[in-house]
Amino acid sequence: MCGNSNEVHDCIILLCCVPRILSKYNTEFRTAVSCFHLERICFVEFSYPKLDGEGEGGLSDEWINLPSLALPDGAHNTNDDVIFFILPSKDRKGESVFGISCCRQIASEDLLSKGDDITRSTVQKSVCVLSRIPLYGALRTKLQVITRAYFAERDFTKVEVLSQMYTNLCDMFDDGAVDEQAASIDISVQDLFLRFRHRTLVLFKLLLLEKKVSGLHCNDIVIFLIQLLKNAKDIPEIIIPSSSITLDKGPILEKDSLGFPLSIFTNGNLFHPYVSLSYLDMIRSKSVRGFAIGATNVLFVTKRDLIDVIITVDDQDCGQIEFLDGSLKRELTLTSADLRFGDYLLKNIEENRRSTAMFEGNDEWLRMQMREYLLSMGASSRSDLAVAVADYGVSFIHSWRFTRNYQIWMTGSHEDLSGIAPGHAFSGQLGVYDVLLRMEHAVGGSEGARKALSAISSTGRNIGETSSRVRHSVSNWFRGGVTNAEEATEEFTETSSVGFTFD
Repeated sequence: MCGNSNEVHDCIILLCCVPRILSKYNTEFRTAVSCFHLERICFVEFSYPKLDGEGEGGLSDEWINLPSLALPDGAHNTNDDVIFFILPSKDRKGESVFGISCCRQIASEDLLSKGDDITRSTVQKSVCVLSRIPLYGALRTKLQVITRAYFAERDFTKVEVLSQMYTNLCDMFDDGAVDEQAASIDISVQDLFLRFRHRTLVLFKLLLLEKKVSGLHCNDIVIFLIQLLKNAKDIPEIIIPSSSITLDKGPILEKDSLGFPLSIFTNGNLFHPYVSLSYLDMIRSKSVRGFAIGATNVLFVTKRDLIDVIITVDDQDCGQIEFLDGSLKRELTLTSADLRFGDYLLKNIEENRRSTAMFEGNDEWLRMQMREYLLSMGASSRSDLAVAVADYGVSFIHSWRFTRNYQIWMTGSHEDLSGIAPGHAFSGQLGVYDVLLRMEHAVGGSEGARKALSAISSTGRNIGETSSRVRHSVSNWFRGGVTNAEEATEEFTETSSVGFTFD
């Protein structure tokens, strides 16, 4: 975990701030300093108020993995990083504690006060906040500021800034301040769409199928995805049942009149925005039927027999989805109606970024759109109307009907659900633009495809003058005659007479 022994100080100290009881939501805050040592493994060095577990440093059995979660694998490779993670609640069975950790490192020679145990060139620390409410966005910036201030002291014995953080958090998130919107603050759904574009809908549907999904070096993506499933009016919706190795059927979450929240992460389907190497045995357990996890250790993506899908973000900040199951990839192929819907969302996002005063395209608007999409999709599946089902994907709907979240949703008595009309808001006849959307989606939203889409759109009046060979090649590709989308794009370019290039 510590990398080269000449680069990293052998005693990595972990600082934890765990908020205290807030009566409305029974949320707990506390400040602690724990330590990771190569010989002693993990232990708590300081806590305020004092951790009361029976383990070393006050760690309880439920929180034994806290140090390895808060100071992630490969932390020595970055100067500044933020990690989101989850622990089981110590006293409320079936609930979780949500953690956010800010990791930094400093050269030992820059410290004003050094103990005898500092023998290496770099010291790493992680300041951490735990809460029963997932205030990831609301706490992120504040925690980064506190961590920088703590490191700026250059003397890690000065823990007053941590005590002050505890007091400030208690004042900030009192009974009146933790409202229904708190869990959504600064969690950008826009960023998710900009990274994955139309494929964000693939990720959304993927979560509904309760498969085994692992994200590598994209800890925040898993959090953003959960926001798409979130009912912004009800904080308890994203309180996820305890993800321990010993699993039972778990409680059925309290539903609203539409049947939300869906029971996705229950009964052996786990959610962990970050997992350390110690969790590898957990996902191997026969009791685990699915998961959505984030990791920094490559073992979580090299164990391909354990996962169905790998999510990554490349150097250009473009999201990638790798399917290890060909049949699952076919089930999640977006329909033309889905692609139109995705294009509609992306256009509104782009407009919103040009004019932030607009409601359309902002995070709350996107959540509302995805909520309506999910409701219509559920109504279409329930109606069993062939046309309505086809607009969402026949294979996808067939698989979704066998999931636990779907069966609980559709067998429940939800008075307002029956009033939702089936059908896709973007259904309709195929046109030339559908071909272009399919092309962009198939090549993964690459820059070349976007240039082609923009060029063809701006010269649409000339499309009718293109040769029959062009129309035939694109038509064949759209129907599956050409399996390589980039090859089809190249052929389209070479034979087109509309006068644009793909430079």
